[in-house]
Amino acid sequence: MLKPFLINIVICTGVMALFIFGLEASAVARESNNYKIQSDSLNSGGLDESSSASYNMADTIGEVGTGDSSSSNFGIKAGYRQMDQSYISMNNPGDVTLNPPIPGVSGGTAEASLTYTVSTDSSSGYHMVVRATGTPAMQSDSSSFSNYSPSTPGTPDYDWNLAGALSEFGFSPYNPLSQAPKYKNNDAACSIGSNATDGKCWYGFTTNNETIVNKYSRTEIDGEDTKLNLRAEVRPNGGQQAGEYRAVLIVTAISN
Repeated sequence: MLKPFLINIVICTGVMALFIFGLEASAVARESNNYKIQSDSLNSGGLDESSSASYNMADTIGEVGTGDSSSSNFGIKAGYRQMDQSYISMNNPGDVTLNPPIPGVSGGTAEASLTYTVSTDSSSGYHMVVRATGTPAMQSDSSSFSNYSPSTPGTPDYDWNLAGALSEFGFSPYNPLSQAPKYKNNDAACSIGSNATDGKCWYGFTTNNETIVNKYSRTEIDGEDTKLNLRAEVRPNGGQQAGEYRAVLIVTAISN
């Protein structure tokens, strides 16, 4: 009789912050239904950009109140090109083990989830991508799980469905505020409708970045949560080798 599996998934979380000029306050200089100007500056002269073989210069004439000022309560970057750069942060929930262990003969399903909290002051928001470092994602020293394969290529399955494979490993994202359209549903199918439903719309990892969240505005101060559901299933009497299987996943949040 085969021994039970212990399926361990190692999650490595990376955060990339693209430095985009932005303001701490939510106000903008002017906007309409078609555009938004984050800030502007009124000056009486200056070339803005000038250069030669030996220098580069950006200058202005006539603006007052420029430079940095601060106290224990505030920090201000005032004047020409003094806007603060945007920031983005994301927690790393660490490693996780799928449970329960799957018996090698009778098969079964093991699950776990990870929650990532992203905070950014970028007025254009952020997006989150996931990928695996190996192909297939879930491997042991001598065997592997197939990456989850949806019934329609490129479109997540509304319900998990182990079709023809012996075993599969996949994921389902959940962010009720900013879920990517590909992972939204109409209560029956994915990539259609406007619903974000926990535990629906299953897909497989690859070594390419897969966008699971798209937000087009700054987050609240406490950030915004994205839950990543993970599932592995073995078909009964399929002959999957017993052992410890691991998947290394990279989750990255990038400011827009």
